Amino acid sequence: MIRTMASVAVLLTAGVALAAPGDSWILPIDRLDGSFTILTGAGYGGSNAVQGTGIDGVRRVWWAMGNQPGMPATKELFTVEFFVPLQGPLNWQPIETANVGEAEGAMNAVIPWAGQWGTNHMWLGSENGTRGTWKSTGPGPQAPVDATYTAAGNGIYVWLDKDASLYAKWNFGWDIDRAWSALRVTQITPEPASALLLLLGAPLLRRRSH
Repeated sequence: MIRTMASVAVLLTAGVALAAPGDSWILPIDRLDGSFTILTGAGYGGSNAVQGTGIDGVRRVWWAMGNQPGMPATKELFTVEFFVPLQGPLNWQPIETANVGEAEGAMNAVIPWAGQWGTNHMWLGSENGTRGTWKSTGPGPQAPVDATYTAAGNGIYVWLDKDASLYAKWNFGWDIDRAWSALRVTQITPEPASALLLLLGAPLLRRRSH
């Protein structure tokens, strides 16, 4: 169906909600791969936290962006915080991104960042924190420092959208003893004209200066 700009304007004034910079979402744990110890009531808002220990190529904690209403459809820059559980160890562990179509160590053309030497898989470091509060993640060498296309790494941001997930994994060459609860993600960049593009049926393209 062909839509005119006038019809788009009517639709926009009718109340198309857009995510905006500064919007935050709390992501509860979405699913678990492998075995975990349940820490009853130690998580955000009285939910259960989970604890994983050791070296395990299967064990992962997942958080899903798309389970929360209003998530942007376009790739936007986010900061990530973690809720510090009331119980359990808080050793260093990265939080990694899982964007649709992305494999670790491979490029995903939809992610508007080319600064990480042939890959735009991103992760942020996390550890410690005051129990019962939110703690910021980062830096991470595979995370951009800003929104430019060729941004340097070792930043505190990640590119995400409604189809993305985040996860923490245990398949490293050292023991990890760590408890997890909810994440809080905050949008940093705007959604320029994304409503118009969606309503017109145009591809969602983002141009970045080189």
